[in-house]
Amino acid sequence: MNPTQVELILNILLFAVVNSFLIGFLLIINKKGNRAANRFYGFLTLSLSAVALENILIMSGDIFKVPHFLSAGAIMMILVPPFGYLLYRHLMEPKKKTTIGVLLLHMLPFFICTLTLVPFFQLSAEIKLEIVRDIYYEHQEIRGFSLLYSALNILQFIIYNILIARSIRKQRSTKAKKSQRFGVSWMNILLITLNTIVGMYIVLYLSFIYTTEFQPILIVIFITLMVTTIYLTGYHLVKNPFYFSTYKASYEKSPLKSETVKDLDERLNMLLTDQKPFLNSDIKLTEVASQLDVSPHQLSQFINQSKEISFTELINSFRIKHAAELLKIDSSKGQTILAIALESGFSNQANFIKVFKENTGLTPSEFRRQASE
Repeated sequence: MNPTQVELILNILLFAVVNSFLIGFLLIINKKGNRAANRFYGFLTLSLSAVALENILIMSGDIFKVPHFLSAGAIMMILVPPFGYLLYRHLMEPKKKTTIGVLLLHMLPFFICTLTLVPFFQLSAEIKLEIVRDIYYEHQEIRGFSLLYSALNILQFIIYNILIARSIRKQRSTKAKKSQRFGVSWMNILLITLNTIVGMYIVLYLSFIYTTEFQPILIVIFITLMVTTIYLTGYHLVKNPFYFSTYKASYEKSPLKSETVKDLDERLNMLLTDQKPFLNSDIKLTEVASQLDVSPHQLSQFINQSKEISFTELINSFRIKHAAELLKIDSSKGQTILAIALESGFSNQANFIKVFKENTGLTPSEFRRQASE
């Protein structure tokens, strides 16, 4: 690429990065919907934007004007894996909370790297300019940090991929909510992309220390990937706003008042637990609504919005719990799977097996064997 092409590309990327910073700040201060998801996505966006900005400054030569910004990107990249995981966690399981203690534990690698770089931060601008001029290898503070940084990034790769794999396995083995079913595939793609970004950055970071042969093309690809990820992620989340919705927000435009919602939730659970109408294979929404003294539309809306499942899925979840209890009882060993299915409210064995596996990850026979062990 000639200098004119490089300058044009960098100006386009710089414009995109400035917009990414704005998106990040807006997400952090947004008080509507799922605030935890908003904030973690905002911090993830700011982290990626800071990394991209540092690389743009290096490639354009403007890093000579702001040498103190050197290595800020490396520090911010440490935050990408934990923020990516916490975003995933709060989008897939919005009711879970992240305590200060857990958050500090996720931030521990960031604090370690920051403390390690203190000697470098204390260097004068002149020395930092020398470092920028490709003499990294003469500065033990940077060389030592690079090894620690690479080791921490690899460790983060392993730890967060294990955590995410466990979460994905949990989503697949249980009956996920609408937003979970819709978003799990997309979130997997996002997390693979974030892993790719972190992996590329490790390669790029080490290239600044040991070789400069492929730096320009690596930087352009790296920044483009980050900016594209930010924009496509933002577009996807705007197109599917329920990712950042909450229980309270879903009722802002509903005719059901918050007091009515809470009361209806309690009465519905009591009805299903005590009277067990789900054992009737012909149960209908209108019948349950009549018993709760609400309209079928109100009950359907309540179930869809508060539980993010359909009436049939709610009924089947109670049927599966009932069937699971029967399968655990020793006396039920003499019963066939069909008998348990009919006794639990299912009209046929095939549908029972299908729904049971969707909810538990096991077939009724496998569940029974595990319960007897």
